[in-house]
Amino acid sequence: MYIYVYSSFFMIGFYINNKPLIHKSLFYMEIVNEVFVLLTSYYLFMFTEFVPEVETRYTIGFFYTPNLMGVAAINMVLVFIDIIFSVKTGCRKNRYEKEWVRYHRIKGKMIVMTL
Repeated sequence: MYIYVYSSFFMIGFYINNKPLIHKSLFYMEIVNEVFVLLTSYYLFMFTEFVPEVETRYTIGFFYTPNLMGVAAINMVLVFIDIIFSVKTGCRKNRYEKEWVRYHRIKGKMIVMTL
C-alpha cells in the first residue's frame, strides 16, 4: 500500500515540475486525478483491519462516496471545457484556412489581370 501512496506523490511532483501536457486543462485534470488517487490510498487504509469496527468503516464509506462523486463531476467539467475549447479552436482554424484559400484565389486573379 505504501508503494501506491509514494507513486502518487512521485507523479504529482513529476507533473508539477515537468508539465509534460500540452493544454492547461489536461494538466489540471491530471493533478486532480493524482490527488484523488492519493486520497483514495488513504481511504484504503481505513477500510482494512486498522479500523476494527465495521460501523465505523461503514460511516467512512459515507464520506468517501461524495468525494468520489465530486471528483467525477470535476473530471466531467474539465473534459467538457476541453471539448468546447477544441471545437472553438477547430472552427477558428477552419475559418482562417478558408479565408487563406480565398485570398490566394483572389491574389492569383489579380496577377492575371495585371499581366
